Amino acid sequence: MATINYNGMELEEFAPEDNRFFNPPVKAVFINADHVPIREKMLYSFDKRFKCPFTDEENLCWPHCALLPDPPVPRRATNRELARWLIEGNAQIRHSDSDMVYVGWNYKEFEDDFPCSNNVLVRKWSDTEWHEPTVDYLFGETYKEAK
Repeated sequence: MATINYNGMELEEFAPEDNRFFNPPVKAVFINADHVPIREKMLYSFDKRFKCPFTDEENLCWPHCALLPDPPVPRRATNRELARWLIEGNAQIRHSDSDMVYVGWNYKEFEDDFPCSNNVLVRKWSDTEWHEPTVDYLFGETYKEAK
């Protein structure tokens, strides 16, 4: 299979041996006959019978395509990171299903390095919107974990 260089990524051309349908559709880059990446669209199906087997959301056929990887998911803060960040006076916290706002985070000691609960949101003092407690939001994108 061909390797396609697209936006700094090396992608393998997608070429299954059997017909394939995607529900839900997957994000792909569609490539013309000259192996030039043309555009990103959702891939709905692959049908070996056609000259252009890849069908996008506009029902256009393309001779080649490569699946795009999912974007990286930001790491959720650990209980210890979140508790320290809050106790240092950086923000407020609340459970997503409650309107009670707190400024501290309690958890069991053995859960120090576990990601914090999925149902909590945090808000820096300068913000008006609530956010997921990811390390990017808490500490910025340049955050390096303390060892």
